[in-house]
Amino acid sequence: FKQKTAYEIKECDWSSDVCSSDLRKAAGRRMGERMIEPMRREDHADRDADGREAHDHAARDDRALAAATAAWLRMAAPLHLASVALVAVALLMLALLAYGPGLRAAGLAWGVVVLAGIIAWLYAARCRFDAEIFARWSRLPEGPEPAELAAFDRALGRLRGRAPGAQSRSLASRAQGARGLLSRQAVCVLVQLAGTLMAIVMH
Repeated sequence: FKQKTAYEIKECDWSSDVCSSDLRKAAGRRMGERMIEPMRREDHADRDADGREAHDHAARDDRALAAATAAWLRMAAPLHLASVALVAVALLMLALLAYGPGLRAAGLAWGVVVLAGIIAWLYAARCRFDAEIFARWSRLPEGPEPAELAAFDRALGRLRGRAPGAQSRSLASRAQGARGLLSRQAVCVLVQLAGTLMAIVMH
């Protein structure tokens, strides 16, 4: 072992832990982190803004879908009026056939009109209920959130006396189901019209 003189001692030999080159590297890293940190914050802010914009866009779409579905379901009202009118005519004709020599086939056709009208009324009631629900969802500031839909399913399950399904349906699925109700009501009214025409021809 050779002892070094004061002239031979290097700068990094004064410390056994950190030499000057390490200090320069650490200082450079700290300076680089200070320069990068504002960029990171700006990037995070941009991501947050993009996330909020996407959320707002989805909420607007959900509100628009709920409002459109509510408006679509309100068309059940004129269908219901037409169904009521056809049932009234059918009941009147059945009363007349009961006291006259009416044909049995015509009476059967009028019975079909009444039966289809009862089914159409059930669909009309469901369409009106769903229209109110979708109209309420369209007025929510954030649109119907999944928690809101799940809470509705639980409340509806308690009213029906049965437990709701394990998985809550999406708003799009509910809107599609509501449109199906209106379509089935329209089919019932068409059956009423067909039965009315058939009864007139047979009478």
